[in-house]
Amino acid sequence: MIILFFRTNGINVPLFYKTKDNKYYTQYDFDDGTYLIWCEEKLPYESMDKVNKENISLSSEFYSMMGSLVGRMHSVSKNNKISYP
Repeated sequence: MIILFFRTNGINVPLFYKTKDNKYYTQYDFDDGTYLIWCEEKLPYESMDKVNKENISLSSEFYSMMGSLVGRMHSVSKNNKISYP
């Protein structure tokens, strides 16, 4: 439900679909067709851990964009009385 609220409020988040065996995927349309992208819950956490462990610096522009996006997500959620962790 929250993904649909975000999308209708201009926040481009992917739609995730659940298979019968409890795996998740999203789909993305490229010029030559539609592709399924399988998702693993661990991946984002490992990626950010790697950034922190290897002291990879991300630009202040990246953090500014992320802060802006999180702020918009929070506002949309609050205005629609949606709670999420």
